[in-house]
Amino acid sequence: MTDEAPYRADLSELVILSLDNAITKEQLQRLNELIVEKPEALDYYLECLSVQLGMQNFVLSNFDVSQQSEDHSVLQETIKLDMYETAIHDLIVETEAAERALREKLERQRRLLSTRENPVPPKPWWHVAFKVAAILMIAGGIVQLDRLSREHPKPVPTAVAHLTSSIDAQWTDSSLSYIEGDKIYPGPISLLDGFVNISLEKGVQVVVQAPARLDIKSSREIYLEEGQIAVNIQDSTDPFVVQTPRAIITDYGTEFGVYVDRDGITESSVFEGKIELRNRTDAHRLETRLEKTLLLYAGHAAVVNKTGSIKAKETPSCNYVRDKEYRIKLKASQGSAYHRWLAYTYQVERDPGLVAYYKFEKDLMNPGLLHNSTVRTSRKLDGTLGDEKSPAARPTWVEGRWPQKGALQFNATNRQYVRLPADAQLAIPGDLSIVWWMKADPQLASRTAVIVGYGGKGKFENFYYSHGLEQGRYRAFHEQGAEESGDDYAKNDIEVLTDAAADFDRWVQVAIVRDAATKQYHFYIDGEWIESHSYDKNCDNHTPGTIENFPAIGCSGGLQSEFYTGLLDEIAIYNRIVTPDEIRNHYRAGKMN
Repeated sequence: MTDEAPYRADLSELVILSLDNAITKEQLQRLNELIVEKPEALDYYLECLSVQLGMQNFVLSNFDVSQQSEDHSVLQETIKLDMYETAIHDLIVETEAAERALREKLERQRRLLSTRENPVPPKPWWHVAFKVAAILMIAGGIVQLDRLSREHPKPVPTAVAHLTSSIDAQWTDSSLSYIEGDKIYPGPISLLDGFVNISLEKGVQVVVQAPARLDIKSSREIYLEEGQIAVNIQDSTDPFVVQTPRAIITDYGTEFGVYVDRDGITESSVFEGKIELRNRTDAHRLETRLEKTLLLYAGHAAVVNKTGSIKAKETPSCNYVRDKEYRIKLKASQGSAYHRWLAYTYQVERDPGLVAYYKFEKDLMNPGLLHNSTVRTSRKLDGTLGDEKSPAARPTWVEGRWPQKGALQFNATNRQYVRLPADAQLAIPGDLSIVWWMKADPQLASRTAVIVGYGGKGKFENFYYSHGLEQGRYRAFHEQGAEESGDDYAKNDIEVLTDAAADFDRWVQVAIVRDAATKQYHFYIDGEWIESHSYDKNCDNHTPGTIENFPAIGCSGGLQSEFYTGLLDEIAIYNRIVTPDEIRNHYRAGKMN
């Protein structure tokens, strides 16, 4: 190894630290000594500095402060300008240091030449001067750009919103991602997965559900390119506008949703208040031509198709996550078991095969009602606790699986039950699935009904199903008559009991599924299949019509028998086969821990 190796390594490290503006005072003094003492050190330093300045000049020459990319916000460009200004300052300092070192080196060389008999010819003065001139020219251009940027500063962008919170949010572009509390400036937002809640001025809340692409133009305007949002507006002083490729929605203080598919087809639904829906034939024109206007009120929806025509709809084609549901999902993501269940109930309620869904949440204004929360039959199948003429027949509201929710306690001695409406939708032949939570009393009678449905048409058909307990086992029962003349209904009875014993004194989830095609009943306990049983009679030749006896929870309905003792909570009734995975999800969402 030569004696120059340590000097080379030392010089390289010092030059890198100098260019990175990370050099200390002592290191800078050592670098200056090397540059003065070693001609090769000066050449090496100048070459590195020239390359560095050339690269910076190239970047600056391609940076136009008068224009912005359509794909970046004003804020990002301002941040870039700040970075360049910092680089300018550092480069000027380095250039001045290099110039001083060059002058000292030239003076030293002159002194050495005057003392040597056969001096080594120095590099031509113009060689060194050229390097200095090149450095000063680059630095001069940078200084000029710096001066212009300070004399004509770029306007500081104004935030139009901020990200209140998010749930499992994944952004399409990590450089355009946001976290809780971040300010949002005008520019594109692209959400790949999850949900975000965005707050704008005057109490405007926007829930964005992925996948979605949008641009918040101002505190009162959003451009939704694709995806769905739910907007809740508290202040109606100024209009709020949502633009899409094919529509313009104007609102003056309400709650509504907007959905845009990949073709730009736009659907808007009103939850409260009213909105004005207009179509636009060309979303890219500077002056948009408005062709048609439609006013939408609460509970209504409409779609703007490819041709620009507006068509009213009875129900939305998508499920909007509104502000209340979002807040529940947020608490669920933070570990609340109760809110985990409550968030899942929204998914259950939207199932098109769900006939009735009783969540057993007490209505403080109407404690005598058991509400049905199914979307398509909401409020139409509400149950009534007991009999108005007999207060003792009303089951009692008690604490459910969590302190935040309720359950009903039934007492067979007092003949307590919940009467359901005499509605044909509860007469379900063929495929049938019922899922419920129970905490039964060990002293139950030998035969107990949990949920009962009735149906009939004319005077020649009668339909009856009952799911419950018998002799300490879970029971599925079906009965179908043939004639009014008093045919023995037992000829058409289908009754299936599990082999496994029922669990008592704890909350248990029970699911019974009737498959009419295979003629089988499937039993599930706490989300897991336990056994299946076949039956040999038909239960799918009934045509739903009028209800001859009222359906009920906690007894056999019109027969006023088989009363239940214990607690009941959350009953879901489907007119389809619920899969094992769906039953398992029911249980996982609803279990206490």
